[in-house]
Amino acid sequence: MNEVPSPPKPRSASRSNRIRGNDGTRRKIFKAAKIVLSREGAQKATIRKIAKQAGVSAGLINQYYGTKMELILEIFKAGNNPLSEYLQVHLEQFETPADLALGAMEVYLRREMKDPELARQVMASSWVWGVEDESRFASSLEELIAIVSTALQEKFYPGQEFLTVTATYTLSSIFVGILRMGLQRDWPTKTYLSVMKPSFVMLMAGLDMQVKQRLSKENTD
Repeated sequence: MNEVPSPPKPRSASRSNRIRGNDGTRRKIFKAAKIVLSREGAQKATIRKIAKQAGVSAGLINQYYGTKMELILEIFKAGNNPLSEYLQVHLEQFETPADLALGAMEVYLRREMKDPELARQVMASSWVWGVEDESRFASSLEELIAIVSTALQEKFYPGQEFLTVTATYTLSSIFVGILRMGLQRDWPTKTYLSVMKPSFVMLMAGLDMQVKQRLSKENTD
């Protein structure tokens, strides 16, 4: 029987060719974009409105970020670094793979719930993205997948990259789907986690079974 092809490995999102420039200016633009998106909504927010909020020129924003969609993608991706840092510090506290998966999603959710309207507008904007923007979004999501799958390998499943990456792709799809739904219903973090938990537990149980079967096969070959 032919083996199932490996899923694509998570890759780091390619860096924009835009200028890095002054970090203080970049942070000011980034903060202004979040304010305008939350206040105006994804459709009505414009580079000019963001520039006015930041006190800079629209041309300067284009130099730093290019398009409004690139700026929105930066907002989406901003949760990856805190998640990576959290898992590095707290990895040993997780007793099961499901605990790790839920813990990771709780960290991400608590960030999103600081400004649910901003999160809603970032997710809503993805419905109208073209192929290039969608590709950048996928790369950002793959960074999240890489963070969680690497933690699963380090803590529970050393050497099982194929299975942990495959499971985390599914986990991320569940998370994004539930996030979209919950943002429309103004769910608190506790509700998200209670809805996610059964799926995460079943998914991690399936991952555990697959790992045991693979190891058993390797030992008998």
